[in-house]
Amino acid sequence: MCWLLIAGMDCDLKDMVYLLGVGHRVQAKPQDAVCTEEQTQFCECLSAAIEKIGPSIVAEEFSQYALEKLRTDQGIVYESVTKPIADSFKVEHRFCDPDKNERATIGYVEGSELALQLAMSSLNLSNAEINNRGFAIEIARYWPIREKFWFDQLTDVMDHPLLFVCGDAHIDSFSSLLQNKGVHTVVVSRRIGVTQQDEEFWERTMEYLSQHPELRADAL
Repeated sequence: MCWLLIAGMDCDLKDMVYLLGVGHRVQAKPQDAVCTEEQTQFCECLSAAIEKIGPSIVAEEFSQYALEKLRTDQGIVYESVTKPIADSFKVEHRFCDPDKNERATIGYVEGSELALQLAMSSLNLSNAEINNRGFAIEIARYWPIREKFWFDQLTDVMDHPLLFVCGDAHIDSFSSLLQNKGVHTVVVSRRIGVTQQDEEFWERTMEYLSQHPELRADAL
């Protein structure tokens, strides 16, 4: 899919954000480890996109905080997969996702934390509904906050073509935000490293949200 989309891209517009949707597992690997098959596919697609587009910057929904969290959780030092590719083309790389302190500042809450709050509440919900509800609330209320944060990290380079790597599930909503801001978007590729389990998880979550539109405004 990546190669076909790149071949058809119009790269003449300066105020253009090129989006590449991935499963987050392709964005980091243990330091000095060989890339997985999915990560190799990501590297090839990213390299081809940079070569075709000539972006002023390669940015991503990722952070040094996320790398440190992986190190803490796994006991292994992790490194970005994206940054060395950008460096090899001498293109600036930028992490755009909020770290722990920035999340507190913007009031961001993860779906897993929301699910834990629901589990400890007086609501009589099954485990499955707790998870569905927690992540549905994150998507409805907190994704717009997070995606606005990404946009704010890129305002200084929005008048140049840039390539942004993000979780595949964010592609449609982030594209809408950018377009509402008057920024043109092109999706370079989608679903790199996204598994069937990922797809099923987001389908369940989005279905739950469609059945409970009140979650977009009501409190827990």
